[in-house]
Amino acid sequence: MPDEPLPVEVIITKDIVRVDHRSLRMLGATPDRGEVYRLLLNVIGFLQIRESDAARALLDHAEAVYHQHIQAKNRLRYLGGMLAGIMALLGFGFLLSSLLNSPGAVIPLSLVPLILLFAGMGSITSVLTRLSSIDLRDQASVWMIYISGMARPVTGLFFALVIYLVLALRIVDFHLGAGTEPTPPALFLIAAFMSGFSERFAQDILTKLGGTISASEPEKRLPSPEPSEAHKPLKESPAKD
Repeated sequence: MPDEPLPVEVIITKDIVRVDHRSLRMLGATPDRGEVYRLLLNVIGFLQIRESDAARALLDHAEAVYHQHIQAKNRLRYLGGMLAGIMALLGFGFLLSSLLNSPGAVIPLSLVPLILLFAGMGSITSVLTRLSSIDLRDQASVWMIYISGMARPVTGLFFALVIYLVLALRIVDFHLGAGTEPTPPALFLIAAFMSGFSERFAQDILTKLGGTISASEPEKRLPSPEPSEAHKPLKESPAKD
């Protein structure tokens, strides 16, 4: 910082320190961090010769370069977390298959791997189609990014299992094209894919389920109020001879 700095030079110096610390922590010792570091050195050079406008413009460019690099890294971390979540689904599917290995199982054992597969396919398709639009540049926690990516396929599978039970029990009507009797297994697979692809799809069905349950509850009748003293019938007094 130059001697007797101006207020604008003080602000630029603070921003240099902020970008430098953030890029060092999030990018580490990588070529991406080296690019940002060299830009910051040039900003300091402009600041030393009192070229505050040039220093501010180059600092903004350095911060934009940092955001570009951290955005790409965080998206890859999110994708890695999603793949870890799919691996967790495989273990969960093995556990679920062992629990449902009985004649009276709620979900047919033959459908469990297919529901697992289609829910995972829906989650992967959803993430890949919008990966370039996911904004993760301001995320400072690496673990939170991994956990967010891991939670996506896990949530999709849980939704898929619940939606299967709702459709199998015919609590909520769900038709594609001309309705058929009985419900074809392909409809459950489509619902599993949509549960993984769009959380809103499952939430809408569950919201409709909540409305159906609420409508089926009998209305509670309030007890009739006791008549007040003023409205109680008067007792007839005995007639006197």
